[in-house]
Amino acid sequence: MSEAKLFPGLVYFVMMVSLQFALYGAEGARSERMQRNRAENSARASDSVSVWRKLSGWLGLAFVIYLVLYAAVLGYIGFAYRNISLEGLQVSFIYTLLCWCIPFFYSAILGYVIYSWLPSYYGYCLIIVVWFLTMPYHSILGLIPKKVAGWVVNGDPNISEVFSSQLLEGIEVNNGYYAQRMFMFLILISLYLMVSYKRSMQINGAAAVLLIIAMMVPMVSPFVPYIEGKEEPQLAVFRLPADADEVQSNYTISKYVLHIRHGRSNHDLRYTVDMNIVANSNRIQMALLKDFQIRSARLDQIPLIAEQRDQMVMLDLPEKQGVLHMEIETRSYHPVGPTTAQLVATSPWYPMNPLEAENPYEKATKEQYDIYWSSPAPNEIRSNLKQKSSLHWSGEAYGPTLLMGRFKEKRKLVYPHYKTVGQASGIKQRIESFVYDQNAKYRTSIKLPSNLYYVSAFRGVQANPDEAYISAEANSYEDIDRIFYRKMDQTKQKP
Repeated sequence: MSEAKLFPGLVYFVMMVSLQFALYGAEGARSERMQRNRAENSARASDSVSVWRKLSGWLGLAFVIYLVLYAAVLGYIGFAYRNISLEGLQVSFIYTLLCWCIPFFYSAILGYVIYSWLPSYYGYCLIIVVWFLTMPYHSILGLIPKKVAGWVVNGDPNISEVFSSQLLEGIEVNNGYYAQRMFMFLILISLYLMVSYKRSMQINGAAAVLLIIAMMVPMVSPFVPYIEGKEEPQLAVFRLPADADEVQSNYTISKYVLHIRHGRSNHDLRYTVDMNIVANSNRIQMALLKDFQIRSARLDQIPLIAEQRDQMVMLDLPEKQGVLHMEIETRSYHPVGPTTAQLVATSPWYPMNPLEAENPYEKATKEQYDIYWSSPAPNEIRSNLKQKSSLHWSGEAYGPTLLMGRFKEKRKLVYPHYKTVGQASGIKQRIESFVYDQNAKYRTSIKLPSNLYYVSAFRGVQANPDEAYISAEANSYEDIDRIFYRKMDQTKQKP
């Protein structure tokens, strides 16, 4: 159990507390209405002070209740799992502050505003409806498109799991959270001012302007609070098209230079890549996952038309050698999240030879790589290349790997923060035991690559001669058999 699962798992409890705050705000409006009916003139004199005093009171109460709940959950983690770290405290505090405390405060304002406009039992019914439509659970049901629901949710906008992103993103707060909280605050404070100063045309006009500004936030914000995607992961296997015999892969690439820009929103990532290429023919094909789109391509200074079909790229080169330049972007590759990225050497997230993409363990070749991370990195980045500076990696490898997020490393074993050392070692021992049995079966002495990475970029296992990339959540003996014992199975099938 880790904070990445435990804190979001309390969503239903947090929803009920938020409802209580909404009803508390409504009761405040009802009490004020009764007092005004009794002594309207005296109440009017204290309106200006009481308006801001109510906000301070709701905020203080929300923070106190939040602290009690947060301390109780931390105490449970410490007592039951003894798994509290300083890093975990920092991340969980910011997450719960934005997804627990502030929604409590916003719910009180929302309840007050609705009952002030509709002071009857229908007001309470409307509060429950609005509470339901703005709660995180609604994002699971999907009654409203996520691009809309993500902006109006009063809580964690990413409760529904997106494989490859959810566990690693976990309770990481991205820039979209701040934009969404500001959006909701501007709406609520403008509505609150309207119901609190009904007789002031000047304040109502200012509140209306504030409301218009709030509505523009989702349109102008470069960040979104939600992470789109599905629970189903992609498979680790890259398959060549049916006419694999005709794949034009007779070329070599000696060097890659990549400049990567991480969008820090949803699955946004773009990069430029320069490849020193020598081809035996003018027509070549490259492997590139269909989540990535080529925006432009050229050989030296000559523009090219890159034709993408599924996971293959067709190019007609004017010359058989030169520097092949491409601009590529994605908005849907699940292993990229707002604060994380899992770009592994064995997956064609970058243009590579199709035969290498289909079988990197046997067909991969080493090339020279220079990689520059051209945008702020919200988390630490680990790579299989040598780090030259804070955002520059260089070296020779079978492919580049960049893991941005809270990963840990021990004895050439890299694993995500939500796994303990014992869990990571257990996966390794289980796989090594299977390899030992297969070696005995085929009378061979195959060993796992020396560097192991546990990732959630796909379901299964991928490997090249230096590294193995294993899904920490869904690894398969079939993949291990397919990668390391492919030739053994083919020999066994021969008559």
